[in-house]
Amino acid sequence: MAVLVRCRAVERGFAVLLFARAHVAVEAALSDAFVHRHGAELRYVAPWSKWLRYDGQVWRQENTHLVRHLAKTLCQEIAGIADTRELRSIASSRTVNGLQTLALADRRIAAVVEQWDTDPWLLNTPAGTVDLRTGKVQPHSPDDHMTKITVTAPADDANYIEVSASSVLH
Repeated sequence: MAVLVRCRAVERGFAVLLFARAHVAVEAALSDAFVHRHGAELRYVAPWSKWLRYDGQVWRQENTHLVRHLAKTLCQEIAGIADTRELRSIASSRTVNGLQTLALADRRIAAVVEQWDTDPWLLNTPAGTVDLRTGKVQPHSPDDHMTKITVTAPADDANYIEVSASSVLH
C-alpha cells in the first residue's frame, strides 16, 4: 500500500518539502534534497569510481566516506521530524544507500574525467589561481576544476609572464 510521505527539512533559509508515494520515490526525493544541499561541493566521476569534494581551493578525492556520512545525516534529520512510524525508517541503511546511489548519477553532481585540470595556463596556488598568460592571480573557483595545488603561494612581486616567456625561449 502506498504511503503519502510528508516531511519538512529547513536549512540555510530554504525549505525542502518531500512528497512521494512508495519507498523508491522517497529515496529520489531525498537524493534531490541531498544534491541541493551538497551539490556545490561534491562531484562523482564514474570512470574513477570516486567522489571529489571542493575544499575552497582544490577538488580532492574523498576517501573517508564523507558522502555516506552526509547522506546518513540528511536521512536522520528527516526521520527525526517524520510524523509516522513508517517514515522514521528513512534513516535505515537501505534508504541511505539508495539516496547515495541516486545522487551519484544526478547530472548536477556527475562529472567526466576530461573536465579536470584542462587549462595548462592556470596554476593553482594557496593564494589563488595564477593565469600564466597574464600573470594575474584570481580567486579560487570550483569551476576551474583543478585537482592539484602548489605548496606555496606566489610572491607579491612575481612576474609570471617573464618566467613563462623565458622558459619558452630557452
